Amino acid sequence: MTRAVDEVVSVSDLLLAVRRQQAKHRPAEVQAVPDVTTEVVSVSGAHPGVGATTVALALAEAISDGEREVTLVDEALNADAFAAAECEVDSGDSDWKAGRRGSVRILRGSSSSEPPGGDRVIVDGSRPDETHHVLVCRATLPSLRRAEPSMTSGTAVAVVAAARWPRRLRASLGPAMSEAISDGRVVFFPYSRDLDQYGVDADPLPAPTLAVARRLAELLMPGYVGTTSPNRRKGLRR
Repeated sequence: MTRAVDEVVSVSDLLLAVRRQQAKHRPAEVQAVPDVTTEVVSVSGAHPGVGATTVALALAEAISDGEREVTLVDEALNADAFAAAECEVDSGDSDWKAGRRGSVRILRGSSSSEPPGGDRVIVDGSRPDETHHVLVCRATLPSLRRAEPSMTSGTAVAVVAAARWPRRLRASLGPAMSEAISDGRVVFFPYSRDLDQYGVDADPLPAPTLAVARRLAELLMPGYVGTTSPNRRKGLRR
């Protein structure tokens, strides 16, 4: 049996109560996704043939981690990075050729037009709009002499085909390189006979090369690179 309510409720109070009840079941508003600023990492060599393409490709794969979309723009004199693509795809722009290597998109331009965009761009070459700069050199005195004038504050250094500085070379390190060492901005890519003999191609990069590339990626973008995926291809070559 329903009991009668003696208290008189106004229409405005009744509407307010209904609105409060509806608010409890109203879905949360979707927050607008902020615009993502393109982060450009340029990888340049202190001199030709130093291995900048290998570092650029390894860095792109490390940042991609097999899941994220990363664009590698091949602006080197020779199309070495584009030769590492597993297949060619449509770029959507007639001025650019496009290839894919896992989740890494590789672009090679045929004109001076801007490449199709992306929020993570690795450039095999130099770019004036770079967010980070990686300078690639060798652990030799001639290479160091060429690298020193190209270094600026914040430049990361990738030393290719070496595990450490040779003892006799340490006394020849310039002030810019010494500052990079003290700031922890230098990584060493170990020697790979396959890469030295064949260069980069569609085969997977050696596991030690990718491991150092992930350290370099964390140096440039702390916290962005995820842990090693169990599904990542093994670094096996010929």
